[in-house]
Amino acid sequence: MNQSALRLFRSKNGALTAQIENYLIHSKYDPLREAYQFAERLAPCSLFSWIIIIGDLFAYLATAIHEKFPQAHIISLSPERGLVQSSFSLDEMIQKGVYRWEDKNLATLQLFLDDCIPDHAVQDLRVLHWNPVLRAYPGWSKEVIRVITERADLLSANYTTSRVFARRWLKNGLAHLAFDYMQGPLHMITSIHGPTIVAASGPGLSEFFPLLARYRDFYFLCALPSSLKALHEAGLSPDLIMHADAGYWATLHLHNLSHLHEEKQKPILFSSLTSAPFHQRQEKNERYVHGMFIEEDSPFAIESPSLIHLPARGTVAANAFDLLNQIATGPIFFAGLDLAASDLRFHVKPHTFDSRITSGTYRYEPELHRRFIRSLEQGFSGSGLRKSSNALSLYARFFSNRTDVKGISRITSSCSISLPGDKEITFLERFLAHEVSGQRSIVYKTKTIDLDIIRTTVLNNFQNRLNTMKQLQDQELRTLLSLAPSKRSIEEHRLINLFTMIDCDLHDVSKARIRKAIEPIEEMIEHVKKHHP
Repeated sequence: MNQSALRLFRSKNGALTAQIENYLIHSKYDPLREAYQFAERLAPCSLFSWIIIIGDLFAYLATAIHEKFPQAHIISLSPERGLVQSSFSLDEMIQKGVYRWEDKNLATLQLFLDDCIPDHAVQDLRVLHWNPVLRAYPGWSKEVIRVITERADLLSANYTTSRVFARRWLKNGLAHLAFDYMQGPLHMITSIHGPTIVAASGPGLSEFFPLLARYRDFYFLCALPSSLKALHEAGLSPDLIMHADAGYWATLHLHNLSHLHEEKQKPILFSSLTSAPFHQRQEKNERYVHGMFIEEDSPFAIESPSLIHLPARGTVAANAFDLLNQIATGPIFFAGLDLAASDLRFHVKPHTFDSRITSGTYRYEPELHRRFIRSLEQGFSGSGLRKSSNALSLYARFFSNRTDVKGISRITSSCSISLPGDKEITFLERFLAHEVSGQRSIVYKTKTIDLDIIRTTVLNNFQNRLNTMKQLQDQELRTLLSLAPSKRSIEEHRLINLFTMIDCDLHDVSKARIRKAIEPIEEMIEHVKKHHP
């Protein structure tokens, strides 16, 4: 609809209402009473309820719902600007937990929702719509619903991951601090001068091997763990290996590090503090060195310029993106990031898990049957050879908004799904050939940090946050957990993530429960201190 199609007029009781062509947006007698009647029909809300209203042109619905449920958080969305009918300013509305977004251009809506809605909101997230606006603005409404659905999918994935891995993140972090999984000083990479190629483990990665082998001396190679076996078979040694996954299975990929060739400059195994601990015998461990990063909003985070902090993303490919975006001065290319399966092949060949799929196959349970069942279990679907899943779709949304920015590109293979800004493999070949003609060499710089100093600082900060959590009263806890992301300080982010890690329930937020949950964690800390007094 055009702005000129919107006709504003006063209702019988003097409140502003509107009509677009034949669509009456609100009652021409008493719009506010109509909004209060709408609110009366809603089910009860809790402190952790988040309500999104699509098509709240005058914010009448937000006002009525806020008065009925003052503890709930309300997000009011409108296609038209400057029509809010409220005695409060927008800043005062935000203070009361009412957030307003007004625009026909949806480019900013995703960021707005990111700033407003925390991950745990998925437990009680409601989406309401005002039918007259949906009918009057069908295109706008359809796109708003799409953006909200994508955000809800991401919230659900983040929340599920947190519930499954939160306790594991905590144990991994304390295990890294307690035991010498990372031997010797930490090697922190500070800058990379020249092109960087990130090897992901999509089924199309093998198409890049001849090209990568031909120009190996002219780029910096960052490997994701699941690509290590294939890179080794192709005779390619990485300069950096990113490791961020918390589960046991992720460490199986890292056993391929024992096959690395002896290099003048050893590759860096760059691990998250909360990643699954990995340790090899000393003679195998000498082929690489250790580095470490911490997620920005992790309760283990410290204010130290010596240590690299990265956003928590949920996938190691995104961690590599963030790291290289900080330290690389040259262009960055992602290879093998197909974000799709090729028929029943989910990864490059060979892959660490191949033997686990093929082991014990027999006449009535052949390999293809197992791969087919696996594809169903992981939710893969699609016509033709390229298949995707919910998880890969979420990753595709992340990279579709970020590639082809600041010299970051994804190089496609025959197995890749299409994203904006994709480049063909011929583009990478021409680029590397140009690097060879200029005889440009790759230079990257590192520095070392004493792990014992980092260990002490991290442990002290973590214990301070535990003490802060124990001292919070019940109402203070509830207020902290109900804050929108945009209203939290970085320290409040870390306290909220600590709450998640100690496995507390939002529906039973109490000081007594917190103290009981913290007791075994304090025992773990005492165990760490005994190993490193």
